[in-house]
Parts: sequence; structure tokens; C-alpha cells
Amino acid sequence: MVTDSSESDHKGNSKSSKKSKEKRERRYQSANYDQAQNKDDNASRYATADQDSHQSSLTNKENCNTTTTLPDQSADNNYKNPLFSETSGGEVLESADFLLPYLTYKVKLEVDVMLIGLTFLAAITRFYNLCHPRNVIFDEILAGKALFMYKRGIFFIDAFPPLAKLLYTFVGNFAGYNGNFTFEPVGTAIPPDVPIQALRSFSAFFATMHIPIIYAIMQQLGHSRTTASVACILVIFDNALLTQSRFMLLEPILLFFVLASLYCYLILRVESHTRLFSAKWFRYLFLTGLCLCGAFSTKYCGLYTVLYIVMLAAYDLWLLIADRNIKTKHLWSYCGFCFGGLIAIPAILYAFQFYIHLQMVPRSGPQDQLMSSKFQASLKGGLASVIVDQPKEIVFGSKITLRQLYTSHPCWLHSHAQIYPIKYPDGRGSSGQQQVTCYTYKDPNNWWIIKHPNSTNSSVEIPHRPVKDGDIIQLVHVKTNRTLNSHNVASAVTPTHQEVACFVQYNKTNLVKQDLWKLKIENPNENSTWNQIDSRIRLIHVSTNQALTSSGKQLPNWGFYQLEVVTDRNMQSDNTLWNVEEHRIDGVSIHKQYNKADESIPMPFIDRFFELQWVIYILNFKTADHEFASDAASWPLLKSTFIFWFNAQDQRQIHLLGNPLIWWTSSFILGAYVVLAIFYMALERRQVFFLNKEVWCRYCHSGILLMLGWAIHFVPYFFIWKNIFIHFYLPSLVFKILLLSFFIEHIGVQWTRINSKHRPVFIAAVVSFIGIVVHYFLYFSGFSYGNYYFTKEELQDRKWRSDWEFIVHRQIVVRKVAEARP
Repeated sequence: MVTDSSESDHKGNSKSSKKSKEKRERRYQSANYDQAQNKDDNASRYATADQDSHQSSLTNKENCNTTTTLPDQSADNNYKNPLFSETSGGEVLESADFLLPYLTYKVKLEVDVMLIGLTFLAAITRFYNLCHPRNVIFDEILAGKALFMYKRGIFFIDAFPPLAKLLYTFVGNFAGYNGNFTFEPVGTAIPPDVPIQALRSFSAFFATMHIPIIYAIMQQLGHSRTTASVACILVIFDNALLTQSRFMLLEPILLFFVLASLYCYLILRVESHTRLFSAKWFRYLFLTGLCLCGAFSTKYCGLYTVLYIVMLAAYDLWLLIADRNIKTKHLWSYCGFCFGGLIAIPAILYAFQFYIHLQMVPRSGPQDQLMSSKFQASLKGGLASVIVDQPKEIVFGSKITLRQLYTSHPCWLHSHAQIYPIKYPDGRGSSGQQQVTCYTYKDPNNWWIIKHPNSTNSSVEIPHRPVKDGDIIQLVHVKTNRTLNSHNVASAVTPTHQEVACFVQYNKTNLVKQDLWKLKIENPNENSTWNQIDSRIRLIHVSTNQALTSSGKQLPNWGFYQLEVVTDRNMQSDNTLWNVEEHRIDGVSIHKQYNKADESIPMPFIDRFFELQWVIYILNFKTADHEFASDAASWPLLKSTFIFWFNAQDQRQIHLLGNPLIWWTSSFILGAYVVLAIFYMALERRQVFFLNKEVWCRYCHSGILLMLGWAIHFVPYFFIWKNIFIHFYLPSLVFKILLLSFFIEHIGVQWTRINSKHRPVFIAAVVSFIGIVVHYFLYFSGFSYGNYYFTKEELQDRKWRSDWEFIVHRQIVVRKVAEARP
């Protein structure tokens, strides 16, 4: 019991010991009270922190939340450490647990076990047995060839941007790739010193990261963790997505950036309607643009993702316009920032990766001829080493080669002694003159002499007389000494154009020599002189006022299948542009124009960049028949597939074949979603409100967003006239799977709302569906891993459609393919 100290003051010295004892008891109780109070304060801090974290979350679901809290002793000036007690004599007594509170930290950790488990499951399926088969598989040749070229510093170009190949190169160099293996042709055995495990693991890593992003997207759309888990499971157990993720291909990286773009934008749009122009808003605007750049820098079909996100941003702007609380200048700022973040910054980063690409391939290579002469001269060891001692300014008497610009097939103006046939197969007659063609290789017959019309010979004039813009010239073929001529005779292959020939003087002919050409320089310098490499020129036929060009069509065998040269009335066409590539002046010592030690002629990066984009554009639409190309209409129902690898000895094989249950069910859901939406709207017209406003808005929001993603990444392929393949459909497939999981959730919620007893039945149905999906995943997994020895009967059992391509030894079910040795 504790007594009042005022009563003990009147009882004398005899009770002093009792008083001291009571004081110590009070201090002890006060210390215990303060300690308990601190614990309560800490607990309240934890509760407050949890509540704030819960309210600030956009989805009210966090994967991980860690909090560390210590008592704030400085906030209370009267704070007394409960570990110390004071005696009546002022002596301080120390508790035995003096250091314990200073070494104790309270940590609250929340872990989403389901997400971790799904990611781990995806990693197991993607990383399993990556080294098999140890052969070059299908499009691994693209990344492998780039890896070899980057290692050697040799210039190359293909139909895809360089980002993914740069990433593979970084991994290959880090893993010890020595640059001795070329990764060609498909099916070649990969040597042991090539780090194929590391290269394929890089692709598998990106494929594994699809799962947490999909999980986060579904939660960001407002769906439950169960729905997110179903979406992840369907993605994990699709055989086509698995097959693409196990090899050194571009699609896993593309899908990562496509999904990351959507996830970042979903957070951005929430910030747009709650905290516009906040630090978080700008951060996710930049991240969205960065992911968009990653998407279309991996493959150009990533531009569909850019269109998708821009359309969502435009819709959000439309919603913001209706908000009267937002000032007009803020709306303009929103447009400007979105343009900068979603268009301008990605474009700059896109150009920057080409700068890195060109820095890594400074040397001339076999694909130089796809580029202009000026571009070739900017590469070390190529054209620059040939023309380094050649004069720059063209004069009368110069010997030159003329190359056509801006064509899908580089070619040089060419002639040979053979003449055009007297009569063509269609009955038309020709001029019978010497053939002039455009030849796709460098050849001695590509050389021409620039002659003045008033000159009696083709030798160089002394003093030199430069050829200038607007001059009338003749071109004399060096080998045959005949002048370039044109006349009103229909061309051999393109009769709508005029024939070009070298004039042959016959005794009995009505043809008149018409060999005068007017020089038109499109980019004249200050002196208007004609210069090697730099000048882009047109040759205008004086008599008919038509420009020299190539039709791009091949002549028959009498023309050695070289390209046809004609004149064109459309003198402004890019195909009528030429430039001088090589230049000589006989018998005259010319001062060197370039530094031979450099072996290259500088060219501004911006010019190289835009020329590279033009050539890539041409390559993307330069198509040839491919045995595995398919029609876009066949993709949703998995009507086509193709083989990646085949072992002729034991019938192990790898096919790009999806899980039929997933592909077919998700395709059915596309129509079911639309039909159900129309049904709901019809009920509303009848004043029957089956769904409340919030559920209906979510049904429209999630469904339309996912269906739009599916359509934008799929519909354009119906209008592309080039070879397309079923793996182009994989981005659309992922959107379709997300829609399927959302639709399952919606049906389940509404069904159980009608009658709660339906819940166990629905759960059993979903579990059964997932079980069947896993079953067929395992059933077809031999085509993904290539480790199953199929018998002929097993292959026939798995051939559910007649257009699925399986191989039985050397007897091919559909068509013959190249065999890969084990």
C-alpha cells in the first residue's frame, strides 16, 4: 500500500526509513508505468503506421510492408529512463537489461506467399534444362549473329532495333563469349565454350518477371489476389509462352516491356485523377515512357503498345477536361508533359541506342552495300580505304561509277556488249541497242566517262573544268566506248517507261542519237560543283525531259537477270537520285582529300541515324516466301504452328505450340464478354439493374482496357503484306488471358451473389479448369522442352488438328524442315 507523503512529515525521525521506502516504491511504480506507457505509444505508432499504409495503397493490397519503430525519447523533456532508479542518497542503480532496449528492433513484415510461389513456379518451368538442345534454334540466329558482329566490331543491320541484341551482347561478354562462333546456320551445334546457359537464362529471367507484373496489373485494376493468381497460372502453363521464353529470342523481352508499360501507366492514371503533377506522377510518367521505349526498341511491333498507351492517355485527358477544378493551363501542361514523357523521351532514348550501336560496329562488313556510299565511307576499312586517294571534284574527263540511291537493292549503272532482243515475247520490238542495266555488284563494266558534248574525245581537259549543276553532259561507257542514250521506245519489262541503251550506229535505222543529259544537283554546294559521294544528282534526258532511274525489275535471261534501267516522267521520285561512288582522273596527280590513316570519312550521326531507319524500313517490307509464315486469322484458334528443332535419330522435337485449352477458352471469352455486356445493357433498358453502378463500371473498365490491348496488338497484322508468324500473337494472347481471369472472377461473384450455396460449386469448377490446363501443359510439354522421345503413335495422338506440323523420323507429317544434329 502507498501512503501520502504529507502525513509522514509530522511523525518525526522514527519514520524516516519508512518514508524512504515509500519513495522508492513510488519511483519503481512510476518507472513501470512509464515503461508500459511507452509500450502503448509504440503499439499505437504501429497501428497508425499500418492504417496510413493501408489507406495510401491504391489497391489496398501490398506485397511487402516493413516498419521499424523506436521510442521517441527526445519528444518528452520529462522522460526518465525506466532502467535507472534513484536512491534517497542520489545513488543511481543500473538494471541488468541496460543494453537490451538499444539493441531491440521491432519489424513487421508482410509477405505475399502466393506471389512468391507463383514467381518461383515460373522460374522452375522457364529455367529447367536450358542447355538442351545445344543447337542454334530458329531466331536465335538473330541475337547470335548480333553478338558475333558486336564482338568483332563489324557493321550489320537487320529488320529489328538493336536494344535486345545489345542486352544479349552485354550478357554474352560478361559470361565469357570469345567471338569465335557465328551462330549460323540454324541447327548448328553450339560449342562448349559458348555460354549458351547464360544467354538463354537472360531470356528466361525476363519471362519469369512477367508473373509479378501480371499479378500487379490485375490488382491495380481492382481485382482480387485470387484473380491475379489465376491469370499468372494460365500464363505459366501456356506451352507457347514457355517455348519462347527458353531460348535466346526477342519475344520475352518484348512482353516484359509491354506489360511493364501497362502497369506503370495504370499507376500514372490513378495519380492523374488524385495527385496530378506530384513527384510520383512524374516518376511513373518517366517509367512509362522508358518501358514504351524498351518495347518498340526490342521489336517494331512495340509501336502498337505505344499506340495503346497513348489512346489510354487521350481518354484520361477527356475525363480530366470535365473536371472543373482543374485549370485550363493545367490541362495544356498535362498534354505537354504526356507528349514529352510518352513520345519525346522514348524517341530520344531510341536514337541513343542507335548511337551506341554505331559506336560498337565501326568497321565495314558484308551488309555495307545496303547503305549509301557516304555511309559506307564512314566505316573503317571499307569504301573509305578505296576512295581515300581519289579526287573529290568531278571534272570533264573523269571516270566514275554511279550508284542509285534510296532503293531496296543497291545497284550501279552498268552496260555490256550484248544488245536488246530485236523482238520481245509479247511481240513488241526493241531498239536493238546495247543493253544498259543496274548491276547489284561492283564490276569493271560499271565505269563511265564524263564528256563535254563539244569535246572531240573523252580525255581529261587541261586545265580541269569542273562539272557544275545544270551542265549538259554525255556519259561514255569505258569498256565499249558508247554513249548513254534514250529514245521513244518502250522498255523491255516496264513498257510504260522509256528504254535506256548505249547508242549503236547502224547503217539502216531510223533511230537518232539522243545522248545528251542535263545534270541536276539536289544539294549543291556554294560553287555548284559536282562532288564525289556528297552530291545527290539527277540525270535528265534532254530530248524527252525524263529522269534516269531503275525500275527495280529483273530482266530475263538475255539480260543476265540484272535490273532494268529506264527513264521516268516523275523526275522528283527518290528513285531517280544517284551519286558518284568511285572517281578517277587518269594521268593526273591529285592531292589527297582525306586522311588515309583514319580509313573513314566522318558523317554526322543524325544523317547516319535517319539513313539507317530508312534501310530498316525497307528491310521490314522486303519479303520472301517462308514455309512457316501463317495467316493472322488462324492464330486465335491455334490453327498454325511451326517447328523449332528436330532430332532425326530419336524424334525429339520442339514446336511453338500453345496450350489448346487456354487458347480456345480465352478466344471464346472474347465473344462471351461482349455478349454479356449487351445483355446487361438490354436489362438496363428494361429498368432491370442486375449490377450496381460500381460493379458495372469495373466490368466496362477492365474488360474494355484488356480487349483494347488484345485488339491493338492483333488487328494490324491483317493489313501487313509481309511474312507473319504465330509468335507475333503472343502479346495479344497475354491480354486475352488477363481478360479470361477477370471474366472468371466476374461470373463467380455474380453467381454466388444469387445463391451463396453456389460458391463451393464455382470453386470446384475453377480448380478443375486449372487442373485440366496443367494436365494438357504436361501432355504437350515434350514439344516445349524437347526432352521426350515420341513414338509415332504418341505424335499422332497429339496431332489434334491437320495443320499442326509434327515429324516422324524423316517422314514429315506436313512439310520437310532442316534437321539438327544432336
